Amino acid sequence: MPRLDNLPANNFTPRTYQVELLEKALEQDTIVFLSMGTGKTFIATMLIKELSSSVRGELEDGAKRTIFLVSTVPLVKQQAQFIKNHTELEVGEYCGALGVDTWERQRWLEEFRTHNVLVMTAQLFLNILLHGIVKLADINLLIFDECHHAVKHHPYREVMKLHDTCPRDQFPRILGLTASIVNNNIKPYKLEERIRALEDTLRSTVETSRDLVATEMYGAKPEEIVVLCKSYEDPLGLAEWLMDLLLSAQNFVKDIDYEEGTDVEDFYQRDPRTAAKKAIRDCVNIIPVVGLWGLQANTALLMKELEKCLKHESQEKARNYLLWAHTQLKVIGHICQEEIKTRNDMEGWIAPKVRKLVDILKQYSPTLNHRAPPPSTEQQTNNNKVNRGPDKLCALLFVEERSTAIVLDRLIKEMRKQDPDLKFIQCSYITGQGSGAMYSLDKIAEMQYRRQEEVLRLFRQHALNLLITTSVLEEGVDIPKCNLVIRFDMPKDYRSYVQSKGRARAARSKFMVLVDDSESEKFRDDLRKFKLIEEILRMKCHDRKAPTDRDFEEAARADEILPAYMPRKIDGSARVTMTSAISLVNRYCAKLPSDMFTHLTPRCKTVEIVDADPALFVSTLKLPINSPLKDPIEGQPMPRRKLAEMAVALQTCIKLHEIGELDDNLLPVGKEVIQYEEEDEWDTEEIPLGRGQPGTTKRRQYYDKQIAKCLTESLPQASVNCYLYIILLKLNVPLPPEHNSRGRPHYHPEESTRTFAFLTTKYIPKIPGFPIHTRSGEVTARIIENPKKLRLSPQTIQLVKHFHEYVYDEILRLNKPPLEYSTEKATVQFYVVVVDIAEGEGGTSRYVIDTTYMNDVVVVGKKVPMNPKPFSFHPELYNDCVVTPEYRNQDQPQRFYVARIAEELTPNSAFPSGDFPTFVSYYQEKYNISITNPNQPLLDVDHTTSRLNLLIPRHMNRKGRPLQESKRNKESPQNKQLLIPELCRRYPIQASLWRKAVCLPSVIYRMSHLLLAEELRVIVAQEAGVGMVELSPNFHYNDLNFGWDVDYKKQLTPVGEEEESVGEE
Repeated sequence: MPRLDNLPANNFTPRTYQVELLEKALEQDTIVFLSMGTGKTFIATMLIKELSSSVRGELEDGAKRTIFLVSTVPLVKQQAQFIKNHTELEVGEYCGALGVDTWERQRWLEEFRTHNVLVMTAQLFLNILLHGIVKLADINLLIFDECHHAVKHHPYREVMKLHDTCPRDQFPRILGLTASIVNNNIKPYKLEERIRALEDTLRSTVETSRDLVATEMYGAKPEEIVVLCKSYEDPLGLAEWLMDLLLSAQNFVKDIDYEEGTDVEDFYQRDPRTAAKKAIRDCVNIIPVVGLWGLQANTALLMKELEKCLKHESQEKARNYLLWAHTQLKVIGHICQEEIKTRNDMEGWIAPKVRKLVDILKQYSPTLNHRAPPPSTEQQTNNNKVNRGPDKLCALLFVEERSTAIVLDRLIKEMRKQDPDLKFIQCSYITGQGSGAMYSLDKIAEMQYRRQEEVLRLFRQHALNLLITTSVLEEGVDIPKCNLVIRFDMPKDYRSYVQSKGRARAARSKFMVLVDDSESEKFRDDLRKFKLIEEILRMKCHDRKAPTDRDFEEAARADEILPAYMPRKIDGSARVTMTSAISLVNRYCAKLPSDMFTHLTPRCKTVEIVDADPALFVSTLKLPINSPLKDPIEGQPMPRRKLAEMAVALQTCIKLHEIGELDDNLLPVGKEVIQYEEEDEWDTEEIPLGRGQPGTTKRRQYYDKQIAKCLTESLPQASVNCYLYIILLKLNVPLPPEHNSRGRPHYHPEESTRTFAFLTTKYIPKIPGFPIHTRSGEVTARIIENPKKLRLSPQTIQLVKHFHEYVYDEILRLNKPPLEYSTEKATVQFYVVVVDIAEGEGGTSRYVIDTTYMNDVVVVGKKVPMNPKPFSFHPELYNDCVVTPEYRNQDQPQRFYVARIAEELTPNSAFPSGDFPTFVSYYQEKYNISITNPNQPLLDVDHTTSRLNLLIPRHMNRKGRPLQESKRNKESPQNKQLLIPELCRRYPIQASLWRKAVCLPSVIYRMSHLLLAEELRVIVAQEAGVGMVELSPNFHYNDLNFGWDVDYKKQLTPVGEEEESVGEE
C-alpha cells in the first residue's frame, strides 16, 4: 500500500489549500501547481469523488469514465492503489509491462464497462483514442499527472490534440498535477511564455495555493548544502592513458561513414554504431566521476550488455561494431584489473567525489560516537549536524547515467566489506530502461519492471537505507520521507533540481549536491537562477486568465505540417497523425505472417533533394515482401529527415487503409485476425503477468511424445521368443586431472565381465553408438544384438521382472510417490537383465543371462543385512562394493562406492576435523555407537551419483559452456568421506555394475530417439525412394559425435597416453 505522506491516515480531512484548489478545479480546467509532498494526488482523488455520479452505470446508458494518466510505469500501480484506498469506485490499472499492448477492441471495451476509473500510461490511452475504441465524449474527467511533460510530441500533448472532433459541451474536465511547470532549462524572463504554452496545450489555468505558509509546512524544506570536490587525478598516469585509448576508439567509430554502399536503411534510420558508441561513451564518462575502479567494473557490465545485444542483433554491420566494441572493452578491463591487483586498498582507484560521498554516508553510521561536521560547503547553517537518535538513514543518491548507478552500487557494497563504518549501509539501485538502452525487449522490460517493484518495496519497508537512482525517481513514485538526498551529478535543469530536492521530506533533512571545483561557479549561477524561477512561479500562478478555444486550437496545430487521416470524421473515430504513423506501420508489419526466424521490418531510404533552398528531404518506404502493398511509397518533401520519415509513414497508412489492410479503426487486418476468429481457444488467451510467452523457456510448448514402435507392447512372456540386446560401454576419453578433483582412478566399464542388456519380444533395428559422460569421462555406448533368440521359463521371467524392478526402484530411485512405476503399464516395455560376457568360438563374445547373480540380488533385495557383532573384517567383501552407513537415514539411505580400503587408518586414528580425538570417540559421542573391532581399516568412499542425465559433460551446461569452479568442484579433497566397515551395510550388487546402472536412463533416452529417427528414415526410403528400406546385415553406423569435442576433448587425454601420465605422477 502506498505511503500517504503528510495526509490523514484514516479520514478525509483536507487541508485548507487543498479545498481551495479543489473548488478551482470544479469551476474550470485547472493545472494544480504545488511542491512535492503537499498532496496533489489527494486533490485529484477528491475531484474524482465530486464528479463520480457521472461514472456510475454503463457506457451505453450515457455513463462516463474517469481517466488518470501517468508518465511512467511505476506510477500506474501507485496511483491506482491510492484511488482504491480513498474511494469505493472500481479502479483498473494498465501499462505495457502488464501485457496490455496487444489487447483487442473487445477486451478494452470490457475494461471500460467494468471500471469507473482507469489509471494508465499516456501512450496506452493515446492508442485507445487513435484506434477509436472510446471517444473523448465518454470521459468525464481527464487527469494528467506530472503534466509538465506535455511538450513536443509527448503523449500528453498528442491526447489533447484529439479534442478537435469532440463537441465543445462534451469536453472532459481537465486536471493537471505538477511540482514543476518548467520541464527543462529556461531563462527566467521566458517563464510567462512557458506557463502560457502549457495552459494552451492543456486548455487549463495554472493555480497554486495562496496560503504559502501552509504549503511550506507540508512541503519539502530541506537544508541545502553544496559539497565541493576536487577533480580526479591519477598520479600514475594510467587514467590519462586509458582515457586516450577510449577517446581514440570513440573518434574511430564516430568518423566511419556507415551509410557508404547502403541502398536502403531500416525505418528508423538506425545507426548500426549506436550500441558500440554508447558503450565507449559510458566508459569515457565514468572515469572522472568514479575513477579507475568504476571503469573496470563498468567494462565488465557493458561487455555483458553487448553480448546480449549480439543475441538479438540481425544486422551484420551492427554485429561487427558490437564485436569491435566488446574487444575494446575487454582490453581496457584487463588492463584495469591487472593494475588494481597490485594495490590492496581502493583509495588510489576511486575519484575524490566518491570519497566525499563515503564521508557523508559515514556520518550516519550508528557505530560512530562523534560525527564530524559535513564537508566544506557553500551554504551552511548553525544547525548542520547530522540527524541522530531515531532518525536512521533513509537516503536517495541521484546520478545522471544508468551505468554510474550500477557501478556505485557495486562499489559501495565492496567498500562495506572493508570498512566497518559502512556496514550499516544496505543499498540497491533503480535506473529504468530509458531510451538510451542498448536493446529493449518486452521480456526484458517485464523483468526490469518486476525488479524495480521489488527494490521499491524493500526501500519502503526500510530494508534498504540507500537507493541509487537516475531521474526515474525524481518525480511521482511514492517512497518514504528521506532525511538525506544527494545529487552525485549537478541537476541539469530547474525541474531536476526541484524534483530531487522535493524528495528530502523528513524533518531536519539535507539536500546535498556534489560539485567539482572546476564547475562551482557555473553551479552557483544555476542555483541562483533556480531560486529566482521558484519565486517567480509562486507569484505568477494566481488569478490567471483561462486560455481561449482559439489559443487551444493554435497550440494543438502548431507543429502539424500534414493533417491527420480519419476514415470517418466523427467524434471517437480512429485517426493516424504524422506522430503516430511510424508506430502504426511497425504494428502492421508485426502482424504480417512470419516465424521466429524472420524479422519483418519496413525499409526506408531518405535523400536530400538536390538544389533545394531551403533544404528538403524526401523518404521512400518499402513494406515487407508478404504485404499486398508491393510498390514503394514516396512521401511529401519535408524540411527535416525525421519529418520526411513521418510523412511517408502517414502516406503508407492511408494506402494500407484504402486497400483494406487496415480496418476503419486503423487496426491491422490479416491472417492473424482471421485466426482470432477461427481459433478462439488459442488466440484470445491472456498471458498472466510473469508468465512467459509460448515457446520460451519460461513457458514451453508441449507436444505428444512419440515412442518407437519396436519399444512398445514388447514385454517378454514365458515360452515366447525374445531378443537380447547387450549394452556395451567403453571409456574413450578419460577425464583430465583438472576436472578429477579427488584424483580417483578412472573406471573402465569395458574391463568388467558383467553388463546390462535389454530383453524384448520385438526386433530393434541397428543404431549408431553414441557418447555419454560419466565421472570418468566420455564413454561410448553401443547396442549389440545377441545372435540367438531366447525362450524363458515362467520362473525365469518372474525373476527377471523382480530384478528389473529392483534396478528401477532401489538403484535409480525412479519409483517415488506419487509416481508409481509399473512394467505392465509402462509405454516403453522391456526388461533389464544382467549378462555375463564370455569368450565364444572363434574369438567372438558370448552373452549369457546371469540368473544366479540376479537371484542373489533379488533375494537380498532392499533388506541389506547388518554386520554380525563382534565384527570381523574381510577385505575381499569390500572390493568393488557399494555400502550404506546403517546409522544414517534408512528411508533415503546414502550410498557410496568403496574407492579403496584405507589400510593406514583404523577407528583409533585421529579424527580429521579436530573436534574429536578419534573416530571411536566421534561415533560414541554423536551416535552412541561402540566399535567392536578397533583394528579394522577404514573405507575411503565416493558418493554414488544422483545425476541421471549423462548426455552432456559433467563440467558443462546444456549450452556447452564450462560451469564455474564452484559448481563443478563440489568433490574437493577436503570433502573426503571415511567410513567404518563395521557400521556399513553392503549392497548385493557390485559397484562396477551399479556404475553401469546409472547410465541406463541416458542410454534408453538416446536409444529411443535414435530409433524414432530410424523409423523416419525407413518412411522416407519407402515413400520418397531415397535410401535403402532395409540395411544389409554387414552395415554398421559410425559412432555419433555431438560436437562436445570442441570444448571438451581438447582438454582431455587420449586413452593411450593416460596410463603414461598417471605413472609419471
